[in-house]
Order: sequence, then structure tokens, then C-alpha cells
Amino acid sequence: MKRSQKAIALLLSLLMAVSLLPLSAAAAIRVNNTFAAGTSTGVGVGHEEGEVTVTLTVADDANGNKVITDIAADGSSQTPGFWKRVEGLVASIKENNGTDGVDVITGATQSSSALLTAAEEALTKAQYTFFASGAGTSANPFIIETAEQLAAFADAVDAGSTFRGKTVALGADIDLSGVAGWNPIGAETGSKAGPTRP
Repeated sequence: MKRSQKAIALLLSLLMAVSLLPLSAAAAIRVNNTFAAGTSTGVGVGHEEGEVTVTLTVADDANGNKVITDIAADGSSQTPGFWKRVEGLVASIKENNGTDGVDVITGATQSSSALLTAAEEALTKAQYTFFASGAGTSANPFIIETAEQLAAFADAVDAGSTFRGKTVALGADIDLSGVAGWNPIGAETGSKAGPTRP
């Protein structure tokens, strides 16, 4: 019986050690190669309608994967005591290479929610650089103004981006007469995924 108890204790110790390993390798999938290298900024509304701004830089790591290399947050509009409690989320977002698994801080919910919203907006902008402007929200939709932007949007949808929960709007009348072989958004020619063109 003692031998089995030792084996169980060893197994539990091993599981605990594995759970303490950094998540950055697994989380690197969050910021993948659909992101563009560069700097993007997002804004979230926090305590008493004050804005929190997050600026992040995405670049290639040694393996050619896109990762967050730098992140900064400005919460100067927030109550200093609350902001002090959420500043650690900035390091967590960088460590996790995104906001997955990063949660709000109890007791500073508005400030930390604003920080996460701003980080998500910055990540969204980094991923979808072909839009003229916007963050994909109903209040600040992604704006498409040119045939090139519309074609890039169509390519992203055809490649599997669902844009579920995102708002996209046209910001101008777009003339597609100069686009050779226009492929309707979400309808691959001859595919089972959508109708075919005559």
C-alpha cells in the first residue's frame, strides 16, 4: 500500500510541476501569423467613463511566429488605487501572448475590464490591418472604403475568419467593375461552401 501511495504522490507532484510551467509556448497560437508585425492601439472605457489605452507591438520571434514583444497601458483616467491593482494584467497579457486566460481583478472590475477590452481591440487591429479604420464593434465598426480592402475582407472570410461578433460597414460606394474575377464574399467558385457563379 505504501508503494502505491508513493506512486500517487509522485504523479501528483509531477502534475503540479507541469501546471506551473509557463503558458507562453501554448499561448503563442493566440497571436499567429495572420497578425501583422507592427504597433496597434486599442481603447476601453473604465471607471467613471475614463478611457484606458493599450498599445502593443507584434513582431516575429526566433521561430518566425508572431508574438507580442511590447505592451503598454495608460490608465491615467482611472482611480490610482484601482489602476495600481490592475497594472499586473499588462504583464499577464504579454506572457500569455493575448488576453486568453487573463481575467478581471475583483475590486477593480471596471478598470481591468477596460484594460482587457483595449487589449482585444489592439489585437483585432493588428490582425485585420486591411480595414480603413475601426475596431469591429457596433459603436466603432471596421470600415471598408476601397475595392482592395473589400477583396482582402473576402479573402479573410474565405480563409476561415468568421468575424463572429464583429461589425463591418462600408464607408464608401465601391466600384468593383475594375476587379477581374470578383469572388463574392463567402462563396468560393465551384465549392460546396456557397453558390457558384454563372
